[in-house]
Amino acid sequence: MLSLSVLVSLVVSVTLLPALQAIFGRVLFWPARPTSRRSGAVGRAAARVLTVRVVALVLGAACVLGLAMLGTSAERLRLGVSFVAALPADDPARVAADEAASGFAPGIVAPTEVLLQAQRVGADTQKLARLGRDLARQPGVAGVVSPGALPDEVTHKLLVTPDGDAARFLVIFDHDPLGAIAIQDVNQLSAALPDLVQRSGLAGARAGLAGDTAIASELVTATDADLRRIAIAVLTVNLILLMVFLRAVVAPVLLLGCSILALAASLGCLTLVLQDRLGHDGVAFYVPFAASVLLLSLGSDYNIYGVGHVWTRADHVPLRTAIAERVPETSGAITAAGLTLAASFAMLALVPLRQFRELAFVMALGVLIDALIVRSVLVPTLLTLLGRYSAWPRRLGGAPDGDAPEAPSSGRTVHAASVEEGALPTSARE
Repeated sequence: MLSLSVLVSLVVSVTLLPALQAIFGRVLFWPARPTSRRSGAVGRAAARVLTVRVVALVLGAACVLGLAMLGTSAERLRLGVSFVAALPADDPARVAADEAASGFAPGIVAPTEVLLQAQRVGADTQKLARLGRDLARQPGVAGVVSPGALPDEVTHKLLVTPDGDAARFLVIFDHDPLGAIAIQDVNQLSAALPDLVQRSGLAGARAGLAGDTAIASELVTATDADLRRIAIAVLTVNLILLMVFLRAVVAPVLLLGCSILALAASLGCLTLVLQDRLGHDGVAFYVPFAASVLLLSLGSDYNIYGVGHVWTRADHVPLRTAIAERVPETSGAITAAGLTLAASFAMLALVPLRQFRELAFVMALGVLIDALIVRSVLVPTLLTLLGRYSAWPRRLGGAPDGDAPEAPSSGRTVHAASVEEGALPTSARE
């Protein structure tokens, strides 16, 4: 659906919009009046300062260090499912779950089952009771309903099969059974279960976990594995497209690294705000998945637009001059697009579900970091520091940095950008 939407938008942008501009002309821009000077004096002055190598080194290092420090927090991001906990506080299902949690424990609404299978395993009540006590001491467990601790008339057919060859325990966690913390607890329980069964004296029994928390754990694990594979595919496709459109190798690798830094910083901020500040036990499992694909793709769009304009100009003037001229123009457009897109994603927070607010936060913040920091500051500083090597193996046609461009053949000094944009009258250009 997203791919189809992008294709439709592309067709509209290259056909309908130019046709409407040709039909209505300047009326479309009313009350503003388009001018030939698309960047202000402040922007041009800032871009010239940005191309000074010492300034570029300091700003580039500061951006990389700051984004990397934020990105380290992403390692602590926990993933959960949490359908009921994500509902509004006044939703009947959420109210019922909260009441059950206050009266018993949050995991009472969906206990995890520990299943044992062995011949006549249900008849050894002492060993079952020992295993139940060991399960109750595991991290995150609030209580255990054990067949060895209940009368036979209660456990018959409920916790032990009629033939006695299977038994089950009901493990109640002290957190939301579909939340990230409960999922971590059930993973620890799964790893410790064989040793617990061995110590209880039920060495020959086969043990396993069932229930909503176990299913959520498998879902999160599968999503995490799929995210890694899809991330590799997305990075590979974006790298190939950047190499094709920019006709280079070095710059696309660096630009993709900048996009990864911005993504990591966004996920790190999500961890710091939601988990550390607001006390959430985790985020919806699909939020990092969706944010990674969208932010990397949007970053590639900005890369092609910004760097492509710089290198087009660098075919006529030194690269540092091209950066100083083009960065104010591209940064202004990218900033406007970023603000608009961030505001659009922020509107998802109006949906009264926690998953949508998590996605709104990470997407709006990620777009702002990409547009305001990475594309407007970090990328120009990297191009300045690498110089013409950033375009390898492409050869830029402009003069090397430090050499003045050749004067026009007429002997008069004419600003190259003005000639290119048609800002001079015909007599002057001749």
